[in-house]
Amino acid sequence: TYLILKSMNIPVSINRHSTITGENKKRLSKLSRRWSRKMATPQIHRARPADSMVISAMNLLENEIGEKLDGEFRQKAHTFALFVENKYDAMQMAYRNSTNAMCIWISSLMEGFAYRQEDIARVCETTAQTIRLQTRQFYDVFGIDKNTIQQNTVEDFVNGIINKNKKVKK
Repeated sequence: TYLILKSMNIPVSINRHSTITGENKKRLSKLSRRWSRKMATPQIHRARPADSMVISAMNLLENEIGEKLDGEFRQKAHTFALFVENKYDAMQMAYRNSTNAMCIWISSLMEGFAYRQEDIARVCETTAQTIRLQTRQFYDVFGIDKNTIQQNTVEDFVNGIINKNKKVKK
């Protein structure tokens, strides 16, 4: 069923599929790779683009927290994720589930929403610690810090208007 879902472009991961079906992850991965080669579609296991990753993560986050996400926040998190994907591609850095989780969390910081790292990590199939590690890497790549993030909006950041001078009051 995993290969059928993947071939229909339904966003599914081996981790999520094995959790639902109870199948061993290692066995599922090995079998699906073998069968995809026989089906002449080995590219079926490629990483998903940030576009579909962030959309599915936002849908799962709504279910996880039990409330509807603000439409404007969804759009801004999507914009931010695509921006980061393009920058990471230019630097030949991978955009992973953990990067996706970090983008959603940083977007929530920038836009004043208080989504917990643990909730975001759970739906993105990563850990809160990994989000923090990805965030540190993001700060290094862009030469900014948490204060800078909190005093900017996604729109400003994506457009290159970054306020670095003010201190944020907590």
